Amino acid sequence: MESRAQILLDPDLCDSTKIEKLLHENGYLSDGLQIDSQEIKISYDNWSLDDILNAVLPDGQSFSSFSLIGHIAHVNLKEPLLPFKNIIADVLLDKVPRCTTVVNKMDIIEDEFRNLRFEHLSGVMEYVARVRENGCTYELDFSQVFWNPRLGTEHQRLVNCFQRGDYVFDVFAGVGPFAIPAAKKRCHVFANDLNPECIRWLEKNCRINKVKIVMYNEDGSEFLKAYCSHEVAKLCRENFSGKCHFIMNLPATAVTFLPHFIGLMDNSEIASVKHFPHVYVHCYTFSKDENSSADAQKQVQEAFKEWEITNIVLHCVRNVSPRKFIVNMKNKAALNNGEIICIFLK
Repeated sequence: MESRAQILLDPDLCDSTKIEKLLHENGYLSDGLQIDSQEIKISYDNWSLDDILNAVLPDGQSFSSFSLIGHIAHVNLKEPLLPFKNIIADVLLDKVPRCTTVVNKMDIIEDEFRNLRFEHLSGVMEYVARVRENGCTYELDFSQVFWNPRLGTEHQRLVNCFQRGDYVFDVFAGVGPFAIPAAKKRCHVFANDLNPECIRWLEKNCRINKVKIVMYNEDGSEFLKAYCSHEVAKLCRENFSGKCHFIMNLPATAVTFLPHFIGLMDNSEIASVKHFPHVYVHCYTFSKDENSSADAQKQVQEAFKEWEITNIVLHCVRNVSPRKFIVNMKNKAALNNGEIICIFLK
């Protein structure tokens, strides 16, 4: 059976007479090549997401980006685009594979459980989603728990710091984006969250990923004082020589929990300890100051009050937000043998 192929050329860009002359001069027309005119119908299906939105939105207005959480497209539309929110949502449903729900963020996250307030724009009102990140699978109710798909690189970066046998205490664990991959690395993981919905989904995600984690549904301060202090004291008695990592991923308030690391063990326990494990505290916070590095130091120093924090090293991590700082502070007086690693976002 004879096979045929077509090469489509735009007549506004290509002169068919010149092309035919070139083919003739080089002997290609004798090989069965033909030049012909054909009418091609361009429909909505041929247009990309960007093409359609650029065509319908006013000059000077553009739709920048969206996040995809399983089947849910999450947008954060600014004021000028709100009159076009339904058009944008419908186009996303049509053009984004797997997308069946579109929601728009309504305001900043101020809920004590970090729940996102959003408006349903289009598609089915189904908020239970399944996502994949860094080799792990998570199920979650996007209307009840916090999930940011843009933090995947940061989750992986931090988990790469952990070694098999390390102890990991996740103070604000959510549905497990730090805790579960840490457990897969055979770390001993203790995960806490104030939101009972997070614990419910964390339990399910442990089953999905076949890992074991000790879970708590407590306020962060109670988790640190009542449970973490007990575990650290136990490790000291056992002369544990590995590392203990504390993760504090609650940028709005995590710095205010730092003082709980002063006196994490009482003096009677410390006096009998011959070897302290090396403790790392990974603490996230926001900085809105133009001089973010100075503001980072100020926030931490104010949290520790009379305990002087020295040897601060800044490292900028991009991708999550315009400016993000990792601050390493050695303070053996506060932790006996440890470093506080604060990750600052602006």
